[in-house]
Amino acid sequence: MIFLITIAGLFGLWLLIDTYLINRWGKDLVNSINKIYDGLKAFIAVYVIDSITNTNGNDSDDDDAPEVEDRGEA
Repeated sequence: MIFLITIAGLFGLWLLIDTYLINRWGKDLVNSINKIYDGLKAFIAVYVIDSITNTNGNDSDDDDAPEVEDRGEA
């Protein structure tokens, strides 16, 4: 939860900085910076979704289950 609040805070901070940069340096530089920022947001989104779903290539949840010996008894 703290991670999501941090991301939301950084996003809000970026909006303030973005507005300041547009007023100060113009749109061309800010558009270049925004492309980098969009890539970073996409990376963070994929990371968050992956950590929530926690797939990591494993299809089953019982990987940590203890192994049971088959003694051949009926």
